[in-house]
Amino acid sequence: MKRPSRSIRAILLGALLVLGGVLNAAPPEERFERGLAAFRAGDFGAACRSFEEARRGGLDTPALDYNLGVCHYRLSNYRQAREAFERVAVHPPLKTLAHYNLGLVALDVGDRSAADRWFSLVSRNSSDPRLQTLAKSQLESLRNPPADSWIAAVSVGSGYDDNLVDPIDKAGTSTSDWFLEAYAFALGPLRGTIKDGVKADATVFATRYQDISAYDLTFWQGGVAVARPLTGWDTEAGVQLEQSTLNDDDYLRGVSAVFTGDSALEGPWQVRLRYRHNRFDALSSRYDQLEGSRDRLEARGRRQMDDRRLTLLYRFDRNDRNDLRTSTTFTSYSPVRHTFRGGYDALVAPNWNLQAELEYRTSRYSDENVLADNSTVRREEDRYRADFRLSRRLDKTWRIVSRYEFTDNQANLDRYDYTRNLYAVNLTAAF
Repeated sequence: MKRPSRSIRAILLGALLVLGGVLNAAPPEERFERGLAAFRAGDFGAACRSFEEARRGGLDTPALDYNLGVCHYRLSNYRQAREAFERVAVHPPLKTLAHYNLGLVALDVGDRSAADRWFSLVSRNSSDPRLQTLAKSQLESLRNPPADSWIAAVSVGSGYDDNLVDPIDKAGTSTSDWFLEAYAFALGPLRGTIKDGVKADATVFATRYQDISAYDLTFWQGGVAVARPLTGWDTEAGVQLEQSTLNDDDYLRGVSAVFTGDSALEGPWQVRLRYRHNRFDALSSRYDQLEGSRDRLEARGRRQMDDRRLTLLYRFDRNDRNDLRTSTTFTSYSPVRHTFRGGYDALVAPNWNLQAELEYRTSRYSDENVLADNSTVRREEDRYRADFRLSRRLDKTWRIVSRYEFTDNQANLDRYDYTRNLYAVNLTAAF
C-alpha cells in the first residue's frame, strides 16, 4: 500500500485527498478509488459507503479520514464528519486544514463559539496563505454580523437551593426551596453593525420559588450604545435602564452609563475593559437603604487554546448607598469589593462541554455598624465560590445545561456567615 499523497485538490470542503497512484491495488485501495469516483459523480452516499468499506478492510490513512469527513458533511452527518476531521487533525501536515473544516461543521450545527475557536487556530497557525485568508474571513463574519443581524437567547430551568440568600442584605437565610427560572436576551444593531454603529439590547430574568415567594425576583433591563472601532480597540458607550420586583412588589429602578473596550488586535489573549456607573432608586420605602450609586471597573482576559478556553477576571466595586439607620442601630449597605475569577471551558466529548469557574471576593463595608448593644463593628466578608456546568448540544439551536454551585461566605458577623449549595438544570437556545 502506498502512502497517501499530501497534495490537496482544493481548500474548501468538497475537496478530496487522494492516494498515490494505485497499481495492482488490494481491495481496500480499490474501494477507496470507487469512493473517489462516486464522489466526483456527486453520489456522496455511495462514496461514504466505499470509504467506510475501505476503512473496515484495513485502510487507515489521513486521506481516507479526510474524504470520509467531506462525504459525511455533504450528507449533513455532522457528528460523523466531526469525528473524521478530528482523526485527521492529529497529523501535523493536515492539522490546520482539519481545524478549518471542523470550524465549518461547527457553523452548520449552530455552535458559533466552537467555530470561532477553530477558525482562530487556523488564522494563527496555518502556513497556507489561502487557508489563513479563508479563516480570517469566517472570523470577520462571526464577529461582525451584518447590519440587520440580531442575536437572541432564551433559557428555562429548575433547581434546588439549600440556603437562599436574602437579596436585600445578602445574608444566608438557612432556608431551602425548589425554584423555576427563565431568562431571555436580545441584541442587535439599530444602525450600522454591532461593532460600528448604534445597537440595542434587552434582558428579562425571573425566579419563582415553590414555597418562599418572598424571594421571587423579576428583573428587566434595556439599553442603547454607540460602538466604534478605535486604534486597535472595539469601543462602545451606552446607557441602560433597569427595574425589578421582589415578591411581585416594586423593588429597585436603576440607570447606568457603560463604557467598554475590547482589544481587536491579533494575539493569544482577548482583553476587555469596562467601566459602569449605576444609580439606584428604591421603589418602596422598605428598600431605601439600597438607594445610591455603584461604580464598577472590570478587566477580563480570555485565551483560546485549541478546543479549550481560559478566562481571567478582576472586578472592583465601590458602593455609596443610603444605608439603614434606626433609633438605636446603624447598618452599612455600602461595600467596597474586589473580585478575582478564573474560568476554564473545554469540549470534553463531541457535543459535550465542561465549564469550571472559581471565584474569590472580598467585601469591606465603608462604615461601622452600630449593634443593638451599642457596640460597633465594621462588616467584613470573604466569599469563595465554585461553579461547574456540563452542557450537551442537542441541535443547532438547543442545548441542555446541568449546573452545581457552591458558595462559602466567611463573615465577621454571624448572620452573614453561611455556606450554600445550588443545583439546576436548564434548557437553553440561541438564535
